[in-house]
Amino acid sequence: MRALMVARFHDSLVSQLNRLVDPEFVTWDPSDSWSSAELSRRLRGFHILTTEEQGPVGPIDQEVLANAADLKAIITARRRPRVDLDAATKAGVLVFNMPGLNAGAVADLNIAFILLCARPVIQAAEETKKGLWAQNPPMWRYQRFLGFELEGATVGLIGFGAIGAEVARRLRGFGIRIVAYDPYISQEKATALGVTLVSLEDLLKTSDFVSLHAPSKPENRNMLGAREFRSMKRTAYFINTARADLVEEKALYQALEEGVIAGAALDVFHDEPLPSENPLLRLPSVIITPHIGGAISNQVYHQSQAIIDTLRQLRLGEQSPNLFNPAVLGTPQLRYRPA
Repeated sequence: MRALMVARFHDSLVSQLNRLVDPEFVTWDPSDSWSSAELSRRLRGFHILTTEEQGPVGPIDQEVLANAADLKAIITARRRPRVDLDAATKAGVLVFNMPGLNAGAVADLNIAFILLCARPVIQAAEETKKGLWAQNPPMWRYQRFLGFELEGATVGLIGFGAIGAEVARRLRGFGIRIVAYDPYISQEKATALGVTLVSLEDLLKTSDFVSLHAPSKPENRNMLGAREFRSMKRTAYFINTARADLVEEKALYQALEEGVIAGAALDVFHDEPLPSENPLLRLPSVIITPHIGGAISNQVYHQSQAIIDTLRQLRLGEQSPNLFNPAVLGTPQLRYRPA
């Protein structure tokens, strides 16, 4: 099978890839954006397409699927494929995703945020570089940068999927009490990671850190607003490395400005790139990063390994847990039949 490799691929794994498919690698510029007609042209004669979030492949629509007669499977290195799933299923094209691909990386950033909220490291480093340590009395550093220990604190995880579970694993060594709200997760899974399932109301009232990990779905939009922030401790911190549309941003700003909560650490925003006039940028109680949760040096290696695993399952005729449109299986229009 021929594979059009638009997703970046790690050199060390190419030999394994060659045993599964005949790949053609595409180099692209971050500014590239292919139209449906351009993608259809490039897909002629290819059976597999691999894509990623940063690449030039936009939404794969009905036009592309109709014109790419040889296409049998799409492997996309993202949680939610930008594919018209109904059209793909009707065309008999398998669509695979990669949920949790960056779960470990995002969880690491979450831990960093918790630590930076507990200890004002950023502020201390900046003021020390300005020479303020030498300009102040000995007790200045203790009074100015007073933090607190994590042991004995409570962290509340809203959502306990792949990333929430990874955050819980990383927190276990800190002597922290971990609670979670997720109506779709069993207590058995939570208990295995030392986590107690609670209601959202109890989580907000008892947590010293409220960390958001819920998926972006219509029913979750603006799940945290003014009422929820008022339910939190005044000493609590809010952390969001998930999705901005889960939060009413104006309500969050107001809660921070009025001291309803102690602070926040944010990696996602309604408008990205974050406009310079966004009022959150003016608040000293907020740590802001430019959506870097998945920005790790070995991300390409992880997605390459996941592509190989998916291709191997495909060639062996095994059903992958990452098949995003399982309804296509067993249909007469299914284009891929394992040898």
